[in-house]
Amino acid sequence: MAKQVGTFVVEDAFRITGRGWVLTGVVSGSALAGNELAFPNGVFLRITGVELINMHRLDKAGLLISDQFASRQEVLDQQIIGATALILE
Repeated sequence: MAKQVGTFVVEDAFRITGRGWVLTGVVSGSALAGNELAFPNGVFLRITGVELINMHRLDKAGLLISDQFASRQEVLDQQIIGATALILE
């Protein structure tokens, strides 16, 4: 059974051609490449990279995931943006 190491509130998403999707938001706990994001709707996404952004004293993160979504509309349809995911080790 996977161990929860944090949560991630997804604020936005964008695609980097050739790299995959970046989910931006706020991490509580820890997030590392290789961890999984578990969303309330049953979607699981593997984190392939992590970038930290410090804006206005709030720790923001950009989590790179695989290029599994064809469009931003598909990300919206899966209710990823605005959701809180569990970060699993």
